[in-house]
Amino acid sequence: MVDEPHEVVKLLLKRMESHPEEFRIGEGIFRQRWSHHVDIVRDNGSEADKAALNAKIRDVLMDELHEQVMDELCNGEERRRKEEEEREYERQMLRQGGLVQQQKAYVSQLQGMVGQVYGGGGGAGLAQGTVSPYAAGAYDFDLDKYRNTPTGHLPVANGGTDNTIINQIKKALKRGE
Repeated sequence: MVDEPHEVVKLLLKRMESHPEEFRIGEGIFRQRWSHHVDIVRDNGSEADKAALNAKIRDVLMDELHEQVMDELCNGEERRRKEEEEREYERQMLRQGGLVQQQKAYVSQLQGMVGQVYGGGGGAGLAQGTVSPYAAGAYDFDLDKYRNTPTGHLPVANGGTDNTIINQIKKALKRGE
């Protein structure tokens, strides 16, 4: 009965000694390189082969685990704080992107309604011979462009006014939605 590992196991042990990163769990690209060979030894090797291989793999994996634990103890809190900051930043960007699209859609809707009210829809809202204030350039292209209308607000589809929707947007921005 042979108490010594097979020569191929000795080669694997030497490789583990010189290149332990190739046998680590965290280093997946190398793990595939040797995992098949290790599995064959575990399935078909003698007790001496299995014992030698398992002892060395245990050493490699425990060293890897030690590094991970030390890294977590030394850097874990800071790393988690940075990850949370990055997630919060991404959430804010998504929220702001959604609000910007809502604002663009709202402005587009308002411009369409202004066009219908002041001549864009065939002039139904104006007396014959008058020039639309919109066409005459009386309005700025910001959210306050309707300040010169008779009521100071432009009616919108939800039964409110442009001012109520603007206030809703402002409140949502303040709440961080």
